[in-house]
Amino acid sequence: MARGQNGGGVGTGHELPATLDVVDPMGMETMVYFRVGGIEVCGRVEPSTPCNPGETARLVADLR
Repeated sequence: MARGQNGGGVGTGHELPATLDVVDPMGMETMVYFRVGGIEVCGRVEPSTPCNPGETARLVADLR
């Protein structure tokens, strides 16, 4: 997953606004956990991406 910047995103797919439940920095990547339709989903973002639990992020799936 890549977090959209200025309404855009990296990769293909549609933008998904999601409220982040957990943000877990792991060094080379940051794992973010959120819910889609009541199902917990985990995504990976660049460690330089500013994100915090409780924040709404615009995420885009990178299917490459």
